[in-house]
Amino acid sequence: MKKGTFFFILFNFIATFAMSQSKTDVGGRVGGSYYIGDYNEATPFRSPNVAGGIFLRFNFNDYYAVRMGVDGGYFTGSYSASDGFLPNGGGSFSSLIFDGNLAFEINFLPFDALAYKKKKFAPFVSAGFGVSYLSGDLSPSLPLSIGIKYRPARRWTVGFEWSITKTFSDKMDGYTNLTDQNNSTIHNNDWYSIAGLFITFRLLNNSVVCPVYQ
Repeated sequence: MKKGTFFFILFNFIATFAMSQSKTDVGGRVGGSYYIGDYNEATPFRSPNVAGGIFLRFNFNDYYAVRMGVDGGYFTGSYSASDGFLPNGGGSFSSLIFDGNLAFEINFLPFDALAYKKKKFAPFVSAGFGVSYLSGDLSPSLPLSIGIKYRPARRWTVGFEWSITKTFSDKMDGYTNLTDQNNSTIHNNDWYSIAGLFITFRLLNNSVVCPVYQ
């Protein structure tokens, strides 16, 4: 399946689902991106770039939600001998990655975009699964994130989110680790991360909630 066809089908499914619901937020995010792999084993924001995405979030209640989205961004890296020895040497890479994902989100405090006074701030975490398009291939992925959200005005939410995604591919940086083939699924796969700001808007619907119950 071509990447354009896959993400077109995913986005249309998300949009159809959202428009049929009454507790849905639509939003986007933008921030800095970096990768973790053979050329960068642990340093955050090494060789940073720009990434962003759009998403829809269906809120079950004040604590739980499910989110579906599409992200994309550039990721770069290069090998430095000071980082340690790599069999067969190293090089550099630049990759454009797209990711479709579905995640379950948990607020640590009650949050409601429609409330008038209370429930306007909450830290949150999310975890899920997705499909990443990188280096010409589709790969399963596991996105994880932490963040905070704040409601400056009714229906509007802004916040900060730091996500890290594990891929099940070792092709992101173009280097294949030959020293640990027996555990390649765990150890030889590349990760990528996006940290930045997001904004959402609660979609309009016909239901009206009395302020007394907010």
